[in-house]
This record gives sequence, C-alpha cells and structure tokens, in this order.
Amino acid sequence: MKSIDPNGLTLRTRFTLYAVLLTVAAMALISVLSFILFDNQLNENFAGVSAGQIHELLHATGIGVVSAFAGIALLAALIIWNVLGRMMTPLQQVINHIGSMSAKQGKARFLPQGFEGELGSLAQVFNSLVEDFDYHQEVMRLTQQTYRIVAEFTDEVAFWRDADNSIQFMSANCLEVTGYAESEFYAQPDLLDRIIHPDYRVDWDGHTHKADSATRKSRKLELKIVTKNGEERWVSHLCHEVHDDMGNYRGKRGNFTDITPLRRMQQLMHDQKAFAEGLINNATVPIFVLDPEHRVIVWNSALENLSGIRAEEMLGTTRQWQAFYPQQRPVLADLLLSKDISCLNDLYQSSRLSQHIQGGLQSEGWFDNVGGQRRYLFFDAAPVVDAKGRPVAAIETLLDITDRKLAEEEQRKLSWAVSENPCSIVITDPQGNIEYVNKKFCSLTGYAYDEIVGQNQRVLKSGETPTEVYRELWRTITSGQTWHGEFHNRKKNGELFWELVSISPVKDEQDTITHYLAVKEDITQRKINEQELAKSREELQLKHSELSELFAQVESGRREWEDTMDSLSEMVLICDQWGCVRRCNRAVCTFAMLSYEQIVGVECLELFSRIGMEISEYDGKSGHLVYDNGQRHFELLSNTLKQIGSDEIRGVVVTIHETTELLKVNEELQKAYAELQQTQAQVYQQEKMASIGQLAAGVAHEINNPMGFISSNLSTMGKYMDKINVFETAVIEALHGLGDVGAVATLTELRRKLKIDFILEDIGNLLAESLDGAERVRRIVQDLKSFSHVDDTQCKPFNINDCLETTLNMLRNEIKYVAEVERDYDSDLPQLNCYPQQLNQVFMNILANAAHAIVGHGVIGVQTRRQGNDIIIRLSDSGKGIAPENLSRIFEPFFTTKEVGKGTGLGLSISYDIVKKHGGEMSVESELGRGTTFTVKLPLDHAF
Repeated sequence: MKSIDPNGLTLRTRFTLYAVLLTVAAMALISVLSFILFDNQLNENFAGVSAGQIHELLHATGIGVVSAFAGIALLAALIIWNVLGRMMTPLQQVINHIGSMSAKQGKARFLPQGFEGELGSLAQVFNSLVEDFDYHQEVMRLTQQTYRIVAEFTDEVAFWRDADNSIQFMSANCLEVTGYAESEFYAQPDLLDRIIHPDYRVDWDGHTHKADSATRKSRKLELKIVTKNGEERWVSHLCHEVHDDMGNYRGKRGNFTDITPLRRMQQLMHDQKAFAEGLINNATVPIFVLDPEHRVIVWNSALENLSGIRAEEMLGTTRQWQAFYPQQRPVLADLLLSKDISCLNDLYQSSRLSQHIQGGLQSEGWFDNVGGQRRYLFFDAAPVVDAKGRPVAAIETLLDITDRKLAEEEQRKLSWAVSENPCSIVITDPQGNIEYVNKKFCSLTGYAYDEIVGQNQRVLKSGETPTEVYRELWRTITSGQTWHGEFHNRKKNGELFWELVSISPVKDEQDTITHYLAVKEDITQRKINEQELAKSREELQLKHSELSELFAQVESGRREWEDTMDSLSEMVLICDQWGCVRRCNRAVCTFAMLSYEQIVGVECLELFSRIGMEISEYDGKSGHLVYDNGQRHFELLSNTLKQIGSDEIRGVVVTIHETTELLKVNEELQKAYAELQQTQAQVYQQEKMASIGQLAAGVAHEINNPMGFISSNLSTMGKYMDKINVFETAVIEALHGLGDVGAVATLTELRRKLKIDFILEDIGNLLAESLDGAERVRRIVQDLKSFSHVDDTQCKPFNINDCLETTLNMLRNEIKYVAEVERDYDSDLPQLNCYPQQLNQVFMNILANAAHAIVGHGVIGVQTRRQGNDIIIRLSDSGKGIAPENLSRIFEPFFTTKEVGKGTGLGLSISYDIVKKHGGEMSVESELGRGTTFTVKLPLDHAF
C-alpha cells in the first residue's frame, strides 16, 4: 500500500492507529474504574497502613499496569495491522487506481482481474463503466468532429444557443456571410439578434413560437440581415429547440443560408418576364406560339388587331387556322410540330426553308379574308427547343406586306413603263457617264445598249449646241435643280436631230446627288410624264428602303424575344382537383396581403372574392380579372396537372399576370397610329394633287405654243386656198378669152379627173374642222391652266362657277360616256375668297365618285346658289346611292364602298377637311336606287 492519503498516512496505518487508540482508551477507562474501585477497597482493607506504604504499593501496581497496557496495545496493534493488511490492501489498490485514472490511457485504466467478493463485482462494474464512457466519448468526439466539418465546409452558418442565450457554437463561415467573426458572436450573444434587419425583427422574434409540436422544428423563414459593413443580404433560416433525455430545455440550434444570389436571380427573372411580356404584347409584328399538342399558347395584340380574333378566343385551342383559312388545315407551325413538311408545296404556292433559323419554314401569298380584308402575308415559323435541343413549341410570325406587294407591282409597272416609254430616258453618274438608257434611246440614236453604257453624254454632241447651254445645264443640275432645254445632237450614223430635254438630279437620303436623269422627247407632254414617273419611282424606292429597315428591326426584336422566353415569373396558385389552394408563391401572398396559412385550403374563387378581384370571360383555360373597381386588369391562365402515365387530373395550376399598363399603352398606340395614318394619307393626297396640277400646268404651257402656230397656219392656209381658187378661175376665164378651145377642154377634163372642185370644197371643210379642233384644244389648255393654278400659293378671290366648269372639262372624258351634265349656275354669284386649286380637288372627288356610282347612262346635276352670306353648291347624281349604314361613315379616312383596289377611302375625307378649312360645311343625302346629293356650303366672309 504505497498510496498516501491527503493527511500523509496510509489507510491501513490510520485504521491501525484508530484501533490502538480505541484499545488504549478502553483499557484506560477500565483502569480508572478499577483504580476507583481498588482505591475504595484499599481504604477498607488497609485502613491501618501508612501512606508511604500505600504509595509504594500503588507505584508498583501502576508500573505493572502500564507495562501490561503497553504489551496489550502492541499486541493489539500487531493483530489489527495484520488483519487490516489482508482486508484493506485490495480496497487501497482500487482507490489508488481510481485516483490515478487521469494519468492512464487505454487498457491501463481498467481494474485488474483477481479481486474476490464484493471488490471483484465492483471491479467488473467499474470496468464496464469505463468501457461505456470510452464509447460515449468516442461517439461524442466523432459527432463533434463531423458537426464541425459539416459546419465549416457548408455554405450555411450554423449556431447553437444555450438556454441562457449564450452562444455555445458558431461556425467559422459566419465571417463570409455576416462580416462578423465567430469570436464576436461568442463575446456578444445578442449580436445574433442585432444583425436581423429591423423590418424582420417581429418575424424573427416570433418565429420559434411557430414550431411544430411534433417535430419541434420551426418552418423555414426568409428574411434580411445587415452585415458588419452595412450590406443587406437575404438569408433562409431554420431552427429547432434542443431538449435532453429528461425533457429539459437546453437551447436552440439553427442556421442561416445565404439566398441573396437566388433572390437577385428571382428579381432578374421577374424583370425578364415583364420585359418578355411587354416585348410580345407590344410587338408590332403579329405572333402566335403553339405547344407540342398544337394548342395556341401565345396570341399577341398585333395579331388580334390583324385577324380581328381576340386572344381569349384562341388560347388553349387548335383553331389557329381560323384566322387565315375558310376551312381547317395546318399552318406552318403545325407542320414543324408534326415534323412532316411533305405537303408544304401542296398547301402553299410560295414556300421555302427559313433563311435565318435552322429548321424554320417561310411562306407568303394572298389571303382573301384576314380581319375582313384581302391581304398579302409573309409567314416565318421556327421551332422552339429546350436546353437539350428537344422541341417544346413552335413560333410563327407574320408580316402584312400588302402595301409592299402592291408597291412592288407598281414598281414593276413603272420599270416596264420606263423601258418601253416612247421618250428617250438616260441615267448617268455625277460625271455624266451613261449607266442606263431605254429602248427608245437606242432606236432613236442607233447605239446598242452595250456600246452606249459606260460612254459619256458627250458622245451625242454635234457641236451645234452653244457652250453656254452646257454651262447653264451643269450650273443648274449641280445646284440640285432641274434643267429644261434643247439639244441639237448627232446619231450614230452622223444624222443630226433635235431633242427637248429635261435633266434632273437624283439625291439620296443625305441630299447628296448620286445620279442625273435625262428625259428626251420630241413631244413635251411625254417628257414631263416620264419625269414624274422617275420621281414616283424614287419615292417608292425610298419607302421600300424604310420598310426593309423596319423588317430588320422587327427581326432583331424577335430574336431577342426568343432568348428571354424561358425566363418568366408570375403569381402562381396550385389547386387540387376541387379548386382548393394547396400552394402559392410569395407574389400571391404579397398581392393578397394574406399569410401563406390564410391562403392554403381556401377555394380559389373564394380567394379572388376575398382579395376583391372579379373574374370574367373565363372559358376553363383563361380569363380576365379586374381589381380595384376596374383600375387594374390581370390575365388568368389555368392548366391541369395529370397523374404521370394516366389522364387522372390531380390539380390545376393557375397563373396570373397584370396587363393594366399593357392595355393602356396599346390603346394609346392604336390612337396615335390611326392619327398618323390619317395625317399621312392627307399629305399624300395633297402632294398627289399638287403633282397633277404641276403636270397639267406643264402640259398646258407646252401645248399652248405649238397650238398657236398651228391655228395661225391653218388660218393662213385658208386665205391661201381662197387666193388659189380665185387664180384658178381667172386662168380658165383667160383661156376662154383667148379662144383656145382645146386647151380649155383639156384643162376641164383634167379638172374633172383630179376632182379639183371636190378637193377645193373639201379643203375648206377640212380647214374649218381643223380650226374648230384647234380652238377646242386651246380651250382644253386654258382649262388645264385654270385647273392647275400652280402659282396659287395664296388665297385669292375666284368665281365658283368657273371652278366647277374647269373641273367638268377635266372630267369630260370620264363623264360623257356615263351621264349627261345638267348645269344650273347662279350667274350673279360674287367671287369667293378661297384656294381655287383645293376647291377644284373637292369638286373633282365628288364628281368622279358620281360618275362611278352611275350604272348605265344617267344624269349629273351641278347647281350653285347664293343663300344670305353663303354660297351653296349642290352636286347630285342618279346613281345607285349609299346604304344607310354607310352614310354616317362616308367622311371617315380609309372608308370606301368600292371594291378592293379601286378606292383608297381618302377622297371624301380630304374634301371634308378642305371645306372645313374654308369655314364651310359639307353634307350628303342619299337613297338607294335613287342617287346621292352632296351639298357644300361656303361662307363669303371667312378669314384665313
């Protein structure tokens, strides 16, 4: 027993000392009692013995007693020592082993075998406890090591808060998420609460109280934290309470997961969805999309306007053909989804593979009834594939290129007219090198096309034209003006010829001269027509260029839209087959201002009612929602969820997105577009009439000169014929006077054979008819000049009767075959302060429509009257009349009752505006089968 207790004595020694002391104490007590008893006995027995003797006797007795006591104590100590040695040695070994446990490791901590009795049982229990302790320590070590590894190598910030709110554990990655080190959380336990954003403190404080009673875990909470540097970050939080085996509360364990990138991605997806929706619905190009089952899933506003069919009627159906064809048949997108284009050429007159998108199809053609009109449409269909390249939809865009097709047809006609024109037409570069000549030029000059192209205009010079003419020519055309004049040129064979020439510069969009156009003709009227034709061609080319640029922009927008199609986010409700909400996203909770628990389990229609949303036009697939008394509008789409592998419906997915701003923008765009069309049409009509006026003025001016000398020559020729007739009579009479009967007979016979009498008589008739024709041409020229009023750029007094008569003369060839004109003019009409050319345009539009309305042969009435301070003009016809339902729309822009291609619907609209400009009024009365009367009322005192 080498182990020493805290007092420096072994346990065996202590027990031996205790036993010896007890023995000695007992013997001393016995001795005292014996002494007392012996003293009494001694007093009785030795009453006569002296004190000294008694003292000696007692001394001797005491020594013997002490010696006996010492011997007994020693003997007892030896006995007890041996006995305790056998009893205490094993116990002391156990105590020493347990005392040195902290310095032992492994098997050295177990008590050795060999103990007997209770110590043996105690040793077995102790060794079992050591084994259990080692096992639990190892499990705890592995658990702590695993927990720390997981906590250190995960994106989540893990923490353990004790019941007293002190931080027991905080993972080291808290620095990356919060900006605070773990030591700061250990030093400041309330830091975990202080990093919570103020807007989410209430949710944070009450979160643990929402813990599930069975799992003791709270539902996941998303909130904001404020990092050490002030940055706000989104985190997802989950925590649960920790209890020991006795059920005592030991604290909370939880984590933070940084979801800031996810939140930013969600916001980005939301923005992209809004952009995609705006792009689709605001796109000016009509678009529709089919899903793999050939159902319509997109039908944008432009297509609604084009087809006249609303998206609500088409979404979810397979009736996409209905907008274009009278009976059911596949569209291009259907062929792509079916992966069968063998019938493509049978279905479309003009079709091909897409030039821009792999696997796409293109077609174009005329369609008789699209949105109530005959249109020329260009279709472009392409597959939509997912990330794995699998087709998930087909998109088809269409362009209404009716105007462009008509313009191309017009351009083809113009090109033919230039090539076959009886005038010589030459196009040169700015240096005068010939780039194009027409057939007439080649036939006139004798040069072949290939040998003249590339030559300079100087090849035609004869030297007869003065140098000053060429200087004036170049000075005029280089300044951007048109030059008119005469050339005395030379043909290829050397023959000289005269040309009346008009040379005009051709400019690009930057107002830079790129070419010169020369129209050369012996007849001025044809030259001017050709010049106007060239101008029209230039305008068409410019419009074609603008239209091509627009197509490029639309194509670019379409490609951008395809890139964003898969990034959509909106309010989503997932309902069971009975219509009760099972799940919803945060957008629904935010809009409804209800918690997730308040929404789940509520019937979908009842939820709309609670929110204050009214549903309408719902067809089982889509519907319209109105909120806030019609201030906000939403579109609702629903799709059924089916069990995999069966047709059993297990729920419905409802998506809602707002269309308020889209509806407002669409209405504003439609209104602005209508106003722009009307303004453009009016400007076009005015420019056209101005061009016609300029043409008429030019024709009148150029015809007037030759007609002057033609009339003069005819008059002179008549006088000459009178003199020849007198001379011939005098010759015959002279021969009679000379008595030369033979000569007279010969001359008389020759006169009879040559029919001189008939010729002289007929020459007089021919001259009379020619003079009458020349006079008629003169009147036509005068009417042309009156009608054109090229110089009437200002308002001036004019006689309305003259305006009407001039217009009737201009329309004479159009009216004389269908109607008789009955004139009823007020000869006392005062002159009206007006723009005569504009009023000519009004009367021409009305009278031309009157001629077109007459079937067979009828009557057109023209009447003028003064009524107070107004002039009244009534223009009537005996035509077929106007239907009552069309009468109220007759002055609307682009409205016409004529067949397609025979009327623009602008004439009466522009006429109405011109009358309004003059302060007047214009009205119409009509009866089917009886005719129509237009009344124009113009005030005499209107000030411009």
